[in-house]
Amino acid sequence: MSEADYAGLIVAAHNQLVTNGVQASEGMIGCRYQGRWKPGVPPVRMWLCSDRQSILVQVWDGNDRRPERKEVDLEAVGGRGLLLVEALSAEWGTCAPERSSGKVVWALIAG
Repeated sequence: MSEADYAGLIVAAHNQLVTNGVQASEGMIGCRYQGRWKPGVPPVRMWLCSDRQSILVQVWDGNDRRPERKEVDLEAVGGRGLLLVEALSAEWGTCAPERSSGKVVWALIAG
């Protein structure tokens, strides 16, 4: 895989995880982050970590609901986000952050 292809995969997975986080935060009126209550629509936080062999994309949003992969009609406009993340990643998953509401969705992209 070329560096350009690898970079494209990282951008696509990152964009999908951030989009999912923004959608999950819609309508929320507050969240807890690192032990502090923050009123209003929670921000979406993203971290990228690399060991030069792979990249770990992590996205936090304030919604406790875990993502679920759904069967999608071929005619549907959306709903394929987790399928895309799964296809582009060596692994992906979710975890609950300490002292915070919400979840972190992560994807490992191997080079």
